[in-house]
Order: sequence, then C-alpha cells, then structure tokens
Amino acid sequence: MDMRRDFLLVLLNTFAVAVVVIHAQNQSGINYISDEHYTQSGISKRVLPQHRTNMQQQMVYLRSFPEGERNCYNLTLRKGDRYGIKASFISDPSSPIELFAYLSCEYRERHSISALELRRLRNTTYTAGSMALLLRYDVCSTNTAVSRFSRDVYDRAWWPYQATDWTGKTTSSTIKTGENDYQPPSLAMQSGCEPANASQPLTFPINSTDPNAQYYAYMHFA
Repeated sequence: MDMRRDFLLVLLNTFAVAVVVIHAQNQSGINYISDEHYTQSGISKRVLPQHRTNMQQQMVYLRSFPEGERNCYNLTLRKGDRYGIKASFISDPSSPIELFAYLSCEYRERHSISALELRRLRNTTYTAGSMALLLRYDVCSTNTAVSRFSRDVYDRAWWPYQATDWTGKTTSSTIKTGENDYQPPSLAMQSGCEPANASQPLTFPINSTDPNAQYYAYMHFA
C-alpha cells in the first residue's frame, strides 16, 4: 500500500516575505515549479530585474504574507521515506524580518524563505534522525567553486577545503560511487588530503557555542 502523510510548513510572522518552490529533476538539469498549489495564502512577487544579477532561478520569485500570524504550506509525502531538505533565504537589509519555519515541528530556519527543496534519499542513509547540516567539505578539491547538481545527484553543496599544513592527492580516474548509498560525487572523490607531517593528524575544527550539541561525521574514502 502506498501510504502517504502530510508534510506541513508553518510560517510564523505577519508581513514575512517567503516563497516555497518545489522542484523536480530532468536529464538537462533542475526544473522548479510554483508553490501556488501548496498554499492558500500569501501574495506571489518577483524580484526586480536590477537585483537578479547572478541569481539562481528558484530565487527570482517570492511570496509575501501580509495577513495572518500563521501561514502554511502543505505537502504530501510517502510515509517512511527519508528526505533531504534545503531552504534558501533572501532578506532585505533595509527591512529586516525574523521568520521561523517549522517542518513537522522539527526543522526551523530564520529569515524570509526564498525556496524550499525536498529530495528523496535512500532510507539507508543519514539514519541518526533529523539533523541540520553544519558543513560538507570536498577535501583538497581541484575545484575552486562549490560543486552541486549535476555533479551531485542530490544537489548537495560541496565546499572546497584545504588546510595550509595538508598535502593534496588527486587522480584523473573516475571514481564509481553507484554502490555507495550516499552517492558522493566522483569529483569530490577524485581528491584527498594527507598531513604534510606524517606524524600529525588531519584536523577539522568545529566552532560551537552549545556544549550539549551532538555532531555526526560522515566520511567518504576512495
């Protein structure tokens, strides 16, 4: 039986500017669709042309909520599936707005929402439960820019990272990751690091002000 459940996004703020854009993938890239079928409130708006320089497609449209203290998006997902959730935001420095978005009463973000993207993952991945991304590194990457789709099938962002006391190692061979449930991109797996001093460890600093925070590290080796 194909059991499904409602997935509720609640926007709590009068005059909060927000948009939700749900997307689907095709062979040429990512297609974004309007949020009009997922909410019954708010007003759709468009970013002015002079502010669209280098702006990605999903950030062009905004939805404002001039009325009500509680505005909702309602999505139907299949029960038991695991999803990667990515929210994008644009805020106007001249008119700061604080907005809290609750996804299934667990996921919360501040600032106005410009896009909300859900991707179904393999159920064998990220099994620790609901988590928020802190960082994702492409260690000693040969790429100077952040890598995303189509290099990553889930459009995860990989930031190039290398410490000054590390030595990079690379290969031009394609790394096959199809049997890895996490499916890290081949580009990220083509590079790696080792300490310049073999007696020293590779250290990844985490800046946290919460002594009770728990962190889960997912490392990929080739």
